[in-house]
Amino acid sequence: MSNKLKPMVTRWYEREDTGEIFEVIAVDVADGMVDVQNFEGDVAEMDMKAWQQLNLSRVRSPKWYDRRAPYKVDRHITALNVIWDKWQQGSGATH
Repeated sequence: MSNKLKPMVTRWYEREDTGEIFEVIAVDVADGMVDVQNFEGDVAEMDMKAWQQLNLSRVRSPKWYDRRAPYKVDRHITALNVIWDKWQQGSGATH
């Protein structure tokens, strides 16, 4: 199955086949790589083809999400996500 969701840093996703919930922590557009991390701190890296093959849905951050998680996200990422969203809307991309 192919999903049309774009990986967005600080956004949470759920794999519908396994129920795993994770957050995107980095997207390298130039290399086509996506880094994700679950709440336990496990980090995984995948290419965009693998991302597109996942059966995903966007979810809110878990209620049990603790800001003291093993990593910190730069607060400027939120501003970059807004710019990315606007660019996608202008380009006709779906997310």
